[in-house]
Amino acid sequence: FGAYESVSLADTMVAVPSAQFSAWYLLSHLLHHLQDGGVGLRQFVDWMLLLHTYGPDIDPQLLRRELDSLGLLRAWRRCLPLLSVYLGLPAATAERFAFGPIADSPSLRREVSRFVEAGNFGTAQRDASDASDRSRWSHRWRVLSSTFRRAAQLWYYFPMGAVSFVVSTFRMSLRASLGLSHDTVFTS
Repeated sequence: FGAYESVSLADTMVAVPSAQFSAWYLLSHLLHHLQDGGVGLRQFVDWMLLLHTYGPDIDPQLLRRELDSLGLLRAWRRCLPLLSVYLGLPAATAERFAFGPIADSPSLRREVSRFVEAGNFGTAQRDASDASDRSRWSHRWRVLSSTFRRAAQLWYYFPMGAVSFVVSTFRMSLRASLGLSHDTVFTS
């Protein structure tokens, strides 16, 4: 997973991640933004440009095994059609890395709608929550409902990431409610 390549930059050799690594890492990074409430168009475009530009340097069979072992294969299958159908990833490139069907569908259109409704990096969701009541209980309710809404959205792509997200959100909320620092360890 950690293969790097060396490139010359101003007469200095610099280690950069390989295209093989970057193919799954950019998807993982996109899912991180999705988990935090919103993903930007840039994450999709970066991923698409990598596949289009460096596709010949990426071994599809090795990539599939890496995605499977990282638990990202489901997310890959669900996100790649968006690159092809909506953003113009060339068909030949999409087919090379399609580990499932690539076609426009009602579910794909729903996913695109979710990304658009959330706004760039979730700004539409944050703006809506900033305008609502600021009482302590209404804030907690918004955090709880937002956590489960995001977890449900993340589950579609990355089930284990959704579970981890809920657990870490509750842990952070409990620490904040008890006035504990971020690095306090709970013991029995």
